[in-house]
Amino acid sequence: MAAAGIRSTAKFDGLDAGGCNDLVAALLTGDGGQILVGGQQRVCSAMLDSSIRDRLPLPFGKSEGFQDAASARHLVKWVLLTPAIWPQIEADPRKAITAHHGGWLPNWIHPESGEVLLKSGDSARARGEGRTEWRQRVRLLSPLSAKLVAAITGKPLTITGWVLPNGTDRSEGGAKSTHLAVPAGAVYYFECDSAECAQALAQALNWHGDSVGTIIKNRRSTLMGEKGFGLGVCGTWQFHGSTTTGHSGT
Repeated sequence: MAAAGIRSTAKFDGLDAGGCNDLVAALLTGDGGQILVGGQQRVCSAMLDSSIRDRLPLPFGKSEGFQDAASARHLVKWVLLTPAIWPQIEADPRKAITAHHGGWLPNWIHPESGEVLLKSGDSARARGEGRTEWRQRVRLLSPLSAKLVAAITGKPLTITGWVLPNGTDRSEGGAKSTHLAVPAGAVYYFECDSAECAQALAQALNWHGDSVGTIIKNRRSTLMGEKGFGLGVCGTWQFHGSTTTGHSGT
């Protein structure tokens, strides 16, 4: 088993000048490259590929050129590379939260109009930024003028697990909550009002955002984004022999 050339770093006090330690290298160079994997704790030999690449081994998404020549529309297609979980959300008028059925439909798309609810610009929470300040800043960002017009998804995946007691804050183990995830390969089709909006939507949906592809910037799954759920890439699409929105896209 060869490990891809991805650097995984974590900060610790008193390690090196940068405060970082390459955990992947430490794992694969110790004990002769032998590691334990799987629930049965099998011993496997692993080697580190030293030909470090300058980007993650994931496909790049398209970032511009979304205008369809035949219809003059700005069409963006988003394809999931990893599963995504969009749960049902109950309405809460006190917090201005609208009910959302989730399931196959992302929580960042209006369940009735299909309008994209994502904001244009940097909506990530900055280091040291308070939650209240962050939410106020995001509310002031311009909305994306884009709309979901079609989607193709496969059968849902059942995501669950088992948690063990840790002897501190969790005295008992048990089954984790079960979620139904949209599988990788699902495709979502959007129409945008302008070329600028299409580019902004791609920047918000591509896993690499506006970066050169060395970091994951966007995880569009409502749950388990920290575990790699909700990564996707954008492309273009056209209507089959018609410019009518009701037809299927490719």
